[in-house]
Amino acid sequence: MAEININLLPPETIAERKVQRRRSLTLLAGVLVLVVFISVYVGLVVTTLLARTEAAGLRAEREALERKAAAYQRYADMQQRIARTETLAEQAVGSPPDWAWILAGLGVNIPPNVWLTDFVATCETPATPPAVPGPTPAPAAAPALVTREVVIRGWTFDHPSVARWIEDIHDVPGLTDIRCQFSSEEDFHGKGMVRFEIKATVLPGPAFRLQTGRGDE
Repeated sequence: MAEININLLPPETIAERKVQRRRSLTLLAGVLVLVVFISVYVGLVVTTLLARTEAAGLRAEREALERKAAAYQRYADMQQRIARTETLAEQAVGSPPDWAWILAGLGVNIPPNVWLTDFVATCETPATPPAVPGPTPAPAAAPALVTREVVIRGWTFDHPSVARWIEDIHDVPGLTDIRCQFSSEEDFHGKGMVRFEIKATVLPGPAFRLQTGRGDE
């Protein structure tokens, strides 16, 4: 036998209860949405405060580093001046030949029947043409090439001795383009001797480096 539910409440009361139920559900949904918004807002506020605190810490750390850097700035300026001085010195000196090695090589290779009267080293730098005046400054000229040459004069007994010594000079490092300018028989204190002149081009040595000491060395 089926159950039959009979509501004896008036229709107006039933309709009012439905309206109240809808209002309660709407209010509950509004409260939930408000709670969510409040939670998000609180999270954003906390995150902002943490970010500001971190930024303040970083700012203070940067200021401390800047104060330390300012204290060491004079040492950085001094290092820059030293570097500029080293560069200027290296450019001014250039690549000087190893004269000690060259002279030692020539001395070892001098034959016993040859003696020297003159040893001249020359250095020639081509003149730099003057700058042409004008509204636009001329570009900086390239460094001038330096020509170094040695001239050796002396006496010996015969021409083959001169030729042999020229061959020996080819073994001296730092010299190139070795050539005999003249070799002539002349009277030397009543004796027939051979006077000669030899020229050679001097090769540049390694680039000059200014030696700097270190306090911990």
